[in-house]
Amino acid sequence: MGLVRRQALWNTAWLYIGMGLGALNNVLLYPRFFSVEGIGLIRLLNSLASMMLLIAGLGLSNSLRRFYGYYRENPLQLRYLIRWHTKYYLMALLVVVLAFWTVLKPFIIELYQERSPLFVPYYGYAGIIFIALSLFGWLDTLALCLYRTVYTAFLKEVFLRAATALGILLFAALQWDLSDFMRYFIAEHGLMVLLALPVIRGLPWQGTAEKPQKNIHQQWWSFSLFSFLATASFTIIQNLDALMLSSMVGLGITGVYAIFSYMATVITMPSRALLRITQVIVFDAWAKKDYKTIQNLYQRTSLIKTLVGFFIFLMIVLNKEVVLWLLKKEIFAQHFTLFIVLGIGVWISVGFGLNSIILASSPKYKWDLVFNLSAIVVNGIFNYWFIKQFGGLGAAIATLFSYLWINVTKWLAVWYWFNMQPLTWKHLWGIGLLGLAFLLCWLLPSLPHPLLTLILRSFCFTILSVGFMLFFKISEDFNTLWKQWVGRWF
Repeated sequence: MGLVRRQALWNTAWLYIGMGLGALNNVLLYPRFFSVEGIGLIRLLNSLASMMLLIAGLGLSNSLRRFYGYYRENPLQLRYLIRWHTKYYLMALLVVVLAFWTVLKPFIIELYQERSPLFVPYYGYAGIIFIALSLFGWLDTLALCLYRTVYTAFLKEVFLRAATALGILLFAALQWDLSDFMRYFIAEHGLMVLLALPVIRGLPWQGTAEKPQKNIHQQWWSFSLFSFLATASFTIIQNLDALMLSSMVGLGITGVYAIFSYMATVITMPSRALLRITQVIVFDAWAKKDYKTIQNLYQRTSLIKTLVGFFIFLMIVLNKEVVLWLLKKEIFAQHFTLFIVLGIGVWISVGFGLNSIILASSPKYKWDLVFNLSAIVVNGIFNYWFIKQFGGLGAAIATLFSYLWINVTKWLAVWYWFNMQPLTWKHLWGIGLLGLAFLLCWLLPSLPHPLLTLILRSFCFTILSVGFMLFFKISEDFNTLWKQWVGRWF
């Protein structure tokens, strides 16, 4: 447990440092020094690389992690497992790369050359980013199997974002053009892969290998493909909007959308840390058939995540004036509604709590795949129709409806099959009190400097929100944590 606790602490530290660096890059540096078309290009390249990574991965990394423990004590069979998964992973990578640079190239370029001509000369960069992310992803998977998670987490969360921040500053100081920065961007991804190589030192590659059992390949492929299909929906929802927006409207609005989309993901950050703990408890509770624990955890975590997510969302909206002052460009002020819609969508996804984890770990786990696949279809239809009608705002609306679809369907399924549902009157009561605190602080006057306004409104909103939660005892967990914190310091 000492190893787990130590690595968990370091990984959490890297996650929050990475959050800070991500905010620095996306809220301060990119909008200040890049055109919105340049920001849109980077988002489009990353989205293309992520979609290729999804296809090429085929769930093999999840399969390796799933079965590694079964053969950890048998070096011969473990060696066979590693070689088999690595062989097919690299083969899939090669097939996708060749298809991207040959068969798919004319089709993809035709999609983007009219609305996003800046993308055409940088087409190949998406393939290089994909190769780097694929190799790093596989090294990270092997590191997880070897219980060496801290270093790769540092590279992914901190190093890459810090290197990007340095590149943006060099772009501004040395007056680089976009092509100079893109070469640097590719180089930092390649360097990340090279720096990750030492984590596989000591891996049992060489020597005789032994096939575990006759039909083991079928078992591995079955789990890999199921894992691939089950997790594909979230990757597609997070990237399809940028891909279609760039094709149908242009890179300028994609750049604006990318910044507001990142800001919306900030709402999920506290819940990510909570999810790492609660999902293990849910798995154990299903194994023990402890339904009362699952229901209790379902409601309590949903309430906390709903209130914390809504608090963060309202805090950003309350300080809209400061956010737009930081973003500098007038185009962000014209499209701030994008953040409102995206933020609501992300908040809804956070607020529904553990429905995905509960369903995926339950006896009805195969239905999780059905709902995820339906979400992919719905997301594609919504994006096409709404982007065609409303442009960037349409992509945000499509994302909102997609999050609603996948969460409401799973919420109803868990409620119907297991008689569990997380929503209580305290959700509405807490939302109303946070809304009241927001309205009271919205009435405060703007001070001479935006940062002074930020301090005044944020302080008042925090004091009112915390006070309301404590006085009306909305969340027992929040009140307990508050008493522990006060007792420790006072």
